[in-house]
Amino acid sequence: MHPENKVTIVDPCVCGRNYFERPSSVELETVEESEEHAHVLADATALKKLATDYMYPEYEFGRNYFEIPSAVDIESGGEAEERIKFWLYAAARKNFATAYIHPEIEVTTCDQCAFGRSYFERPSVLEVESTKEAEERAQILADAAALKRETVGLEVESTKETEERAQILADAAALKKLTADYIHPEIKVKNVYPITFVRNFFGKHSAVEMEWTDKTAERAQILADALARKKVASDYMRPEVGIILVDSCSFGIGSRLRSMPC
Repeated sequence: MHPENKVTIVDPCVCGRNYFERPSSVELETVEESEEHAHVLADATALKKLATDYMYPEYEFGRNYFEIPSAVDIESGGEAEERIKFWLYAAARKNFATAYIHPEIEVTTCDQCAFGRSYFERPSVLEVESTKEAEERAQILADAAALKRETVGLEVESTKETEERAQILADAAALKKLTADYIHPEIKVKNVYPITFVRNFFGKHSAVEMEWTDKTAERAQILADALARKKVASDYMRPEVGIILVDSCSFGIGSRLRSMPC
């Protein structure tokens, strides 16, 4: 039972090699080490059982917490894998839908070997409107639809009335143009027909030089100043000419009358 206990020999002629102490023998543990080893194994077994109960709650022991009536339904491993597969498929479909609805979003790739020509940036592609332009166009269409609904009950003119109204507007535009040409002869005539040509009456060599409106006002001011200066000079050169007053309150004695004898 205890081979580790040494054999006591009293016969000096007896000798032998100890089997348990040979160099190639397995190292033997003591009784204390054996007990400690057994205790460690027991603890490891208990921990293994606790881990197994936690990972596999479907194993029955007492009252199962996960099988009580108020417990949340727990899916199996296969159901969890299938649910993850559905989620990945839904995320991929969402990504495709987003890329289709918003083509202006650039494609992000991490593969340096991937390359391609953008369908929306090729030279022959139609111009794509931005989100702001699309919203503005939608607003304009909504306003047009509202105006259309409001004008449903209005009286609609006939084709004859429409033509007559167009003719009246054309005649008014022509009269307006003729009036503008008459009032402002300095405006040049624009001609788009290359065969038509005529000599301008106001631009001929023998025509009197015409002055502009600002020059006319300046000339009138200069003439008024010259006239006033002429009157002042006449009054200075001819003092015998009496002064004509229109104000009844003005009075005075001339120097010529003071020198006359009484």
